[in-house]
Amino acid sequence: MNTIEYNREINNTHEIDEYIGVSHQSQFNEFCDRDQEILLLSGDTGNGKTQALINYARQRPNLKTSLLCPTQTLVKNLSLSNPDIPAGFGLDFYKEYSESNFVITTYDTGLMFENRDLEAVDEGHLLPPHSDFRKVIIKLLQRRTKKILITATPEVIIDLPYFRNQDSMIAFNLDKEVKDVKIFNTRRRSRSIISDIIKGSKESTETI
Repeated sequence: MNTIEYNREINNTHEIDEYIGVSHQSQFNEFCDRDQEILLLSGDTGNGKTQALINYARQRPNLKTSLLCPTQTLVKNLSLSNPDIPAGFGLDFYKEYSESNFVITTYDTGLMFENRDLEAVDEGHLLPPHSDFRKVIIKLLQRRTKKILITATPEVIIDLPYFRNQDSMIAFNLDKEVKDVKIFNTRRRSRSIISDIIKGSKESTETI
């Protein structure tokens, strides 16, 4: 029996010191334009992956794009920061915006939208077996639509057969400053340590 080894790391990695959309939107767009059925977009939490995807969709107005989120709360939050984009969930939302070129909705409502050019799955690492969203995401992956999985934890899904070559993956990681931290034992009480942390004591920053 032959064993297939998949990539454990993403070679196409960009170090950034601000949001993707500020410094690397062009590289982001070039990756999303690749002629591949499934792409993996990785990056640190809070570096603007989702907003960069929204920017991409705005710059491709003729592309029928769905940004799919695991929860209604995420949809609502994105709606607040992007009020010009149809965002919602449920049958009534689908009926009103079924012909819109760009929508932000939940995984399950996303399945109602047919004939899309691109489906971007936010929190794509929710695919593994322990996830409550597994069945819905598998249905999305089976659709004959281009898909981009967006995640901050690619190691959870990088071994899937969809990502057998490096051309299907990209990562944008924050350039974080490395600091030395001293670790030592102390007899001080936890209440005293917490108080120092709140006050910004120099000693507290060097204590673990």
